[in-house]
Amino acid sequence: MPPGSDGFAAPASEQTRRKISQSLSRLDQIATEAGIPSAQQGTAPADNVIISGKKLSLSELIDIAERHNPQTRLSWEQARQNALAVGISEATLAPQITATLLAGGRRTVTAMPNFLTPKGYMAANAAAAFPEIQLSYLLFDFGHTRATIDNAKALSIASNFDFTQAHQQLFMNVINAYYNHEASVADYEAAEESVRNTHLLQVSAESRYAHGEATIVDVTLARSNAANAVFQQDQKRTSEHSSRYALLQAMGLPPDTNLSVVSSRDTHLPQQIPGDVSRLMRASLERRPDILSDLYKMDAAAAATRAAQKAMLPKLQLSANVEAYIAEQKVYGYTQSAPASRVAQPNGTVAVQLSWPLFQGGSLQNQLRQAQSRERTQRATLDKDILAAEQQVANARDSLGTSLSSVHSAAMARDSAQTAFKAASASYAAGVGNLTDATQAQAQLAQATSAYAVSHAQALMNAAALAYATGALTSAAGMETFGDDNNYVFSPGV
Repeated sequence: MPPGSDGFAAPASEQTRRKISQSLSRLDQIATEAGIPSAQQGTAPADNVIISGKKLSLSELIDIAERHNPQTRLSWEQARQNALAVGISEATLAPQITATLLAGGRRTVTAMPNFLTPKGYMAANAAAAFPEIQLSYLLFDFGHTRATIDNAKALSIASNFDFTQAHQQLFMNVINAYYNHEASVADYEAAEESVRNTHLLQVSAESRYAHGEATIVDVTLARSNAANAVFQQDQKRTSEHSSRYALLQAMGLPPDTNLSVVSSRDTHLPQQIPGDVSRLMRASLERRPDILSDLYKMDAAAAATRAAQKAMLPKLQLSANVEAYIAEQKVYGYTQSAPASRVAQPNGTVAVQLSWPLFQGGSLQNQLRQAQSRERTQRATLDKDILAAEQQVANARDSLGTSLSSVHSAAMARDSAQTAFKAASASYAAGVGNLTDATQAQAQLAQATSAYAVSHAQALMNAAALAYATGALTSAAGMETFGDDNNYVFSPGV
């Protein structure tokens, strides 16, 4: 029995046992590296995650998500099931030995003439046992079993790539949720700053009104702007809470978890984007797990078609059985008692069976047509996914370029708005400016600060999206450095 097979009875072939063991060991290694408990270890409950009082980095958030998001466990178990399916299909080539035992007893009463037996009947008590060992061995089936094994192997490899795809999708979900949360936090802090700025203008307006330098309209307008800033702050707080709940959901944790994260404001953005989009497309097709999974699923569909074709051909099978007949019988009712009769003798059969499905009502032909249709469907799926991957790479590259320009423009607008507000508020407080200019400068500063926070987070998400589109988003380690110039395309965070 191969290690890690969880009670799966492997066939007698040493080569088969070795293949199953290697496949399951590889899956265990992948799960261990990803932080997923193996089937023997079980799954740690979410409340065992110690995160209270500690600020978690992006890579730590992803590590927690890998352990607690149900999707990773689902894809892991599916990969294990497909690995075990290979052993199940290869077991068909091994001899099938079955032991059976049939045992029982019987009492029979028969009416008899009185001149034969004084009691007028005869009784017989019998007990028997039939232990049997049956052997069946497939000798030849024109490659039907081999095609079935090829199908199982291809599906097992495809499930490994699906497992990788599930992890990359989890990485992307956590990254998006994390940067959306960071943008919401920055937006809330900008709203707090807006509250302070409007309060500063309100104090200035009230001071000028007290000295007869402003009208009651100025004071009322300043108070209205301050109240509206508080209202906007409350709205931003709600958005921040929603984004935090979304991050916890992506991590597979309950919404009442006390979560604190490290800020992403110091994360470096890439200074340039690759110019050769064709090279990125080719690289994505070579690395993307969904494309590689489609390739092996197409191989599996082709093997299933071959199996359906071979199912119409004859099969030659060896059958043998050895049976023992062990019995005892005692007859009562005669004048003279007879001793019990006993028997213990072996029986056996050896046969070669040739089976050929000549007519099945069109069932086998329809199964073949169905397999051929599935093969064509899988080919079309591969073509569709290739087009989608190429478009995703091109869109991600363009979006990254646009977002980098947006961050640069938003930073300049924020700095200019900050300078303008300082000048306008100081001028109004000194009595040489007007409230309208100061209020407009404050509103522009709030808008520019919020725009910069959103554009910075969006640029980081687009950089991760480009890495995901090229199949390079493969590790949670060092995720904080994925904006480095040399890493942002092919190994973000690696």
